[in-house]
Amino acid sequence: MSSALEEKVCTLVVLTQHGFQADNGCMIELTRLNGHKIAVNCDLIRYAESSPDTVLTLITGEKLIVRETSREVLALTGEYRAGLLRAAWPDAAQALAARAAYDAFQTPQEQE
Repeated sequence: MSSALEEKVCTLVVLTQHGFQADNGCMIELTRLNGHKIAVNCDLIRYAESSPDTVLTLITGEKLIVRETSREVLALTGEYRAGLLRAAWPDAAQALAARAAYDAFQTPQEQE
């Protein structure tokens, strides 16, 4: 892993007066019901349930209740993971576009 990627992925979360703030996208920032911000490592989320509040169950068994909807948590997690992939493979867009063009011109028999 390159040092730039390690720095981006491993930068510490900065504490603020109002709770946690993820300063570089290492974690997703969510809001507790009391309005305080919390930075959550999205790799630790096992389930996100809406009942009617959003309850996150972590792989440790701990449960967090947040203001964001399950869809918002999913979107933030997707953005976080996409950022990691962009940092690890900056030329991915070109490679994926080339693959899509290649797949589009194959006949159905060639695709099998």
